[in-house]
Amino acid sequence: MLRQFLRSRRKAKRVAADEALDALLKDDHGRFAYLASLEQECADSSLIGLLEDALKLPGDVVECGVFRGASLRRIAKTVGDIAPDRTIFGLDSFEGFPEGGITEEDTQRFRSETRLMGKFKDADDVPDRLSRFGKTFGLKIDLRKGYFENTLPGIADRQFCFLHIDCDTYAGHKEVLEALYDRLTPGATIVLDDYNDEAWPGATKAVDEFLGPLGVEIKQSTAREEPAWYAIKPV
Repeated sequence: MLRQFLRSRRKAKRVAADEALDALLKDDHGRFAYLASLEQECADSSLIGLLEDALKLPGDVVECGVFRGASLRRIAKTVGDIAPDRTIFGLDSFEGFPEGGITEEDTQRFRSETRLMGKFKDADDVPDRLSRFGKTFGLKIDLRKGYFENTLPGIADRQFCFLHIDCDTYAGHKEVLEALYDRLTPGATIVLDDYNDEAWPGATKAVDEFLGPLGVEIKQSTAREEPAWYAIKPV
């Protein structure tokens, strides 16, 4: 009961913040102010620095694990500024993990399967908000709502220069890498949001199991204030 109450409070705060953003986008002054703040977020983000380099290669951009869209907005703005012909794909259920999506690789003391299954459920309002954001600034955002097993096949014919994985779980990382690694342009960048994160040990295990045998090195970019773990697909 307490957990549900706290989750409702967190959702209310997130929705209020997004509604304030929606209000900003309704006039030129607000849009200018928001773009200025987004510009600073991008300047602080090593993920964005890696994306800027990746856009020198052919291919679209994809984020797997969108939640409320904070990183997708930064990614989309950057792509719009540098390569406006590219499409930014965003894949997420926007309703939490699928049944069986949490495995023993993800659980820890005080972080049981039941507790983890309750995370990231409260994002049903996000697709409409991100669509409005994209239309406001003329960005090519293509959101695919659903579990990865249903959405990844729909982009299996695309080529990507940049993949951002922010899906937390062991199974999710395995699904994404198995589906999209071969679709990455040689030299493409994979940013790994949950790598080396003690809260999500399954993410590190899945990445090491998949990329290790391929001889792909995991590095950390500290070029900007917010660091990012990443890998480059060999050429």
